[in-house]
Amino acid sequence: MIKAEKNELIGETRLKLRQTCKEKQSSQTIEERMAPYAQLIKNIKNAPAEPIYKIAALWTEPFVRTPKGDFLTNEEYAEIAAGFIFFEEIELIDRYIKEGLGSERAAFNFMILNRNVRPEFSWREPTPFSFILSKDTWTKMKNPKKMVEYLLNKGAFLNFQDADGNTPLSIAQEENLTEAENILIEHGALLPDEMEASDDDGRHDGWS
Repeated sequence: MIKAEKNELIGETRLKLRQTCKEKQSSQTIEERMAPYAQLIKNIKNAPAEPIYKIAALWTEPFVRTPKGDFLTNEEYAEIAAGFIFFEEIELIDRYIKEGLGSERAAFNFMILNRNVRPEFSWREPTPFSFILSKDTWTKMKNPKKMVEYLLNKGAFLNFQDADGNTPLSIAQEENLTEAENILIEHGALLPDEMEASDDDGRHDGWS
């Protein structure tokens, strides 16, 4: 099979997977989808001295591809961050980031805040930052505005695009989240077509 045909087959397979995930997730509430992460958070809080990734690697329910005890994938690291973000566990996010201190800190921040998650977690494959910009997620959080400000300060890319090329601003507009839209615009967020006309790589000046 030549490379172009192989890539087309991979693309078709992924589209089918995303459609399957979309149908499944549309039949669930956000609370049902995030319930495994609520349990994971309890496990982590019960073991404050243990690295988060080690606890998560042993908790297999949210991670459909990782065998018990194996290392997590980059996407699974991002999905853990999305779980912390949904439940507004700022202390756990800080702890998570500190685990990546040192020469790898920038790479770790990128991985947990700006990596697209798998369709099994969210069919649109957003980043953890974009994940909170769906109406289901935003309306269930106590203070999503505070979380947006916090994540931008921690290194979330303001204009990072998801698997379909959507930016956080275009997602907020599509979801009719006026408050989120206004916050993003205040920080200089762009729409996809505006990204094409600029040299913005999605990064935010608040990287820390």
